[in-house]
Amino acid sequence: MNFESLNTPEKVMEFINCINYGWMGIDGNIRKNTIKGFQKLYQTQSIEELIDTRCGICIDDVELERFLLSSHYQTKSFAIITSHIFHAFLLLEKDGVITYFEYSSYPNRGIYHFLTEQEALEFVLSNFIKQHKIRNRKKLSLVEYPAIPPHTTFKELKEILTNRPNLLDTKKDMKTY
Repeated sequence: MNFESLNTPEKVMEFINCINYGWMGIDGNIRKNTIKGFQKLYQTQSIEELIDTRCGICIDDVELERFLLSSHYQTKSFAIITSHIFHAFLLLEKDGVITYFEYSSYPNRGIYHFLTEQEALEFVLSNFIKQHKIRNRKKLSLVEYPAIPPHTTFKELKEILTNRPNLLDTKKDMKTY
């Protein structure tokens, strides 16, 4: 498949619009619309598997978005982590414009433009806090993370994400609403 024509966030959004919520287990089976067994069985997919299965969660989606857009934009991946949920998302930068690309969080799906990375992160955090009705913001973490290899298990993913610096600790002026 030729991905070269998928060179803008809008074209990538249209392309990935067929991906549904679901995840691949270490047994190779796809689970749709459930988190039963997730912590024990989840593993990330390769780009090819994600395109073939058309099912993914935010981490899988971010890796596909990064793959498709990294030759045209600088990319950074982030995760918001609480004690019971996490959400991954991608920020893009080109010509001084920061673009928040959101596919996985259906209520927030879209392409948003900002002047600074901090404005984008505050926007994402605010939406996450409202959507998930987060009350104790002190237990909230925001981390930047590197590309995640295919077939990374939940346990390995959790270790990668929780061992990253919490940007809410280092960016004292970050608003968390």
